[in-house]
Amino acid sequence: MGHCEIRIVLDQRHGEGRTPAQSVAGRRGVREHERFHHAALATQAISDRRCFVATAVCGELSDTTVRLRLFRDACLQPFAIGRWLTRVYYRVSPGVAQQIGRSPWLRTLVRAFLDRLAKVLVP
Repeated sequence: MGHCEIRIVLDQRHGEGRTPAQSVAGRRGVREHERFHHAALATQAISDRRCFVATAVCGELSDTTVRLRLFRDACLQPFAIGRWLTRVYYRVSPGVAQQIGRSPWLRTLVRAFLDRLAKVLVP
């Protein structure tokens, strides 16, 4: 168990006893840790890096793209219907991504939708 995990266990057992400034810094540290964790997951060996629409709208290593890839790999790929849906997506999505890329307002709309969807699918 690392330092962070030990600190969490001690805080839960004995109370945090932090000043407001320490609490703010702690929340900032947790956010940074989550950002780092998602970036690390994105650079690990993901079985398939394709995610055409999210990549076109959000970028290759964005939090949204990483979350959607994780959902695909963890929740869709283990099941035949999920693999079928993924294959259909791969046939259709390159053209859809091109169309979205041509329209700034559509790109903004799709990005907002994907951001919310990704947070629901992989909290």
